[in-house]
Amino acid sequence: MDWAKQFYEQQNNLLNIYRTDVQDYHHDKVKLIQKSGISGGSVLELGAGGGQMAVATAQAGYRVTAIELIHALSTHITELAQQHNQSVTVLNADFYQVKLDQQFDVITYWDGFGIGTDDDQLRLLKRCASWLKPNGIMLLDVYTPWYWANAQGQEMQFGNVCRRYEFDALGCRMLDTWWHADSPDDRVTQSLRCYSTADLKLLLPNTGLSFVDVVKTGGAVNTDGQYEDHVDLYRAMSYTLRLAKSY
Repeated sequence: MDWAKQFYEQQNNLLNIYRTDVQDYHHDKVKLIQKSGISGGSVLELGAGGGQMAVATAQAGYRVTAIELIHALSTHITELAQQHNQSVTVLNADFYQVKLDQQFDVITYWDGFGIGTDDDQLRLLKRCASWLKPNGIMLLDVYTPWYWANAQGQEMQFGNVCRRYEFDALGCRMLDTWWHADSPDDRVTQSLRCYSTADLKLLLPNTGLSFVDVVKTGGAVNTDGQYEDHVDLYRAMSYTLRLAKSY
């Protein structure tokens, strides 16, 4: 997982994607917490990025603690919360190492699960179980293997910024590589383990978490090259899973 810090720093430097304001998308995502039956209470967000989800969650009446590895992004979370007159507790830390002395009603991990090996994911899920209150839930975005296997070789460009998708079939990992057009040899790659729902269920025994349901499927790019926001699970890039504390 040594790649993670370098990738997310460079990705933000290339497109400044983590420094946007809170959007409707973030508020829509918060509704998944509300639909899970928890109104108010405490929320722990893992890998909070620029803080847009954390702030949107706070605006919905939750007490939010956000963990973010990149120092500059942690600072941005605080600044964004202040701009919106919200209070968010920000921890600039590695969620594999951080020590927490409280439990939460909800844990969220949006768009990033799978950065490590299966053993790393197991270790993280066990930590999350220890951070949840007895009736707490975890909402987890998971990348699907079927979409990303078919995305192999796709390239796109945003101004001078280039992006390429590849798929490690042996490791079942999506590979997401970014570079500046003027520096083609200076590339950074994100590597995320993809899980079917069946694969994910195999991780859960002895973690302290149990599978509840899929609360939302993600979008996909169709054959015409247009993005569809919500598609059936068998076509989706990702899905959002709800887990419950099992003991």
